[in-house]
Order: sequence, then C-alpha cells, then structure tokens
Amino acid sequence: MKKKVPVADLQFGMYVYELDRPWTETPFVFQGFAIKTQQQLDGIRQYCKHVFVDTVRAGRDEDVSLAPGAGPLAADLQGTGKVVHVERASVESELRNATEVHAATETTVQRAFDAIRGQKALDSVELKLAVGNMTESMLRNPDAMILFTALQERGGYQLTRAINVSTYMITFARFLGMEAAVIERAGMVGLLQDVGMLKIPEAIREKKGRLTPQEFEVVKTHVAHTTQQLRHTSGLSTDIADIAELHHERRDGSGYPLGKKGDALGVLGAIAGIVDVFDALTAERPYDGATPFAVVAQHLHSLCRGKQRLLL
Repeated sequence: MKKKVPVADLQFGMYVYELDRPWTETPFVFQGFAIKTQQQLDGIRQYCKHVFVDTVRAGRDEDVSLAPGAGPLAADLQGTGKVVHVERASVESELRNATEVHAATETTVQRAFDAIRGQKALDSVELKLAVGNMTESMLRNPDAMILFTALQERGGYQLTRAINVSTYMITFARFLGMEAAVIERAGMVGLLQDVGMLKIPEAIREKKGRLTPQEFEVVKTHVAHTTQQLRHTSGLSTDIADIAELHHERRDGSGYPLGKKGDALGVLGAIAGIVDVFDALTAERPYDGATPFAVVAQHLHSLCRGKQRLLL
C-alpha cells in the first residue's frame, strides 16, 4: 500500500520509497529506505514537503539488543556490550552500496572542507546523513566498506584520512557492541576530528621533512581549531566537539592539548586516539611512507602495555 504523507507526520519505521522531488537533488544515497534515525527525518524535512511511504514495508532492526550489563565487555567499558551486531548482508551484496555511500561521503566531506576554507558554516544535516549512511552500511556488513576503502584510489590526504578514520571508528564501536546511535556518533567524530588541520599553513601541513619544534607547536593548534569549528556548527551535538578534542590525548597523560589520562578520556575518546594513530601510521603521509600493518600492530600493543611512547 502506497500513501502520500506530509513530512511533519513521518515517524520512525516508515519506509520512504518516493520523494516529492528527484532523488538526485537530495543528499540521500539510497532511493528508498526505512526511517531509523533523527538525521534521516531532519534531512527529509529539509528537502521535501511530502513523501510517499509503503505502509506494508517497514524498517526492521535485526541486531540483537541485550539487557544492560549483559554484553561481555559491559563491565569493563562503559557503553559497550549493549548489542550483538549480526551481519545482515554478504560482502558481495553490500559492496555496491558501500561504494555509493563512500562516493557520496567523499562529496560531503569535500563540501565541508570547502566551507571551512571559505569561512562558511558546516552543513550538519548533510554530514549527519553521510555518517548515518556509512553506519547503516557497516551495520549490515562492515567488511564491504573496509574492503572498498582499501581498494579505492586514494584522493587528497586530508579527504581520504577523514573517511578512513570515520570508517575505522564505526568498525571499532560496532565490534565493542555499542548501540547504533553511539556508533554513528563515533563515525561523526572520526569524520570531523581533524578538520582543524585545514587552518594550518599548507607549507607546514604538506612539509616533506621532519617538523621543527616550532612547527609542531603550530600543528598542535589544529585541535583547538577543530573544536571551535564544531562548537559553532549549528545542529551538531556538543559532545562531538568534546570527543574530537581528545583524539591526541593519551592514557598516560602524555598527549595534548589537555593532558587528560586514564578514564577521563572515555571509551570514544580512547578509540579516537587509537584510530588516529593507526590511520596516520598506515597511510602514505606527505612526510613519510606507510608503516607495515604488522609493525603498527606491534607498536599499538606495546603502547597498551606501557612499554613505549607514540611514534608520532
């Protein structure tokens, strides 16, 4: 059964199969989807006056929700062990969706970067839709997005890094059994935690050799630039900036800019720091080549045992 519904009357679970305008004129990647998040509702309301829903087909969450404290990690890490995420699609079937989501996210991130360079506000609705689509794809099957990320032709360093870090953050949070809304928040942090680097002079940002102590101090200011940008972005939750501010903090207190340590980082703050190091070391950087995965894994293992400091 098909029904025309004003956007003000839309509810979670409704399946939107047609808009009042061409899909290509909106940020939505899929032509037809069940409404599961507030970001999707906000996006529909921004771009449409009414939509057509399928009253028979409805969104269905196939993940298994657990009682609080039931998950294997819940006792150790706050917010983990809440959900056992099951794969809902094969890698082969999800790869096409992952490819489309990645391309759309790349366009969104490029627009965000252009806005920052032009001293303009970020479009929080478009960013939330992009991260929501990435999260949905990775909840269906995380391997598809990771595979495409590994195989795709690398673009500009900052653009590629933003999408990679977001992908890893979503994967990490999913593995820990966090709830979908928290996983999506992790993806948003990953996508935006380094936008402040665009405020750093290109001569320093793209320098091929080792930075001087003075240049490194300039680079460290990117965290403040990031948090300022995110806190002034309308429609973006303030905790996104709070978590992004922690991605260079370390459990032993050796990080920057706040010198926080231990449990003060929170689970997502700690994940942000781990993922930041992992992606930076495994990527082709302006000043160095990629470090082999085995070396990075050994390095991270040594860090967690307190045997050595960061390579960065």
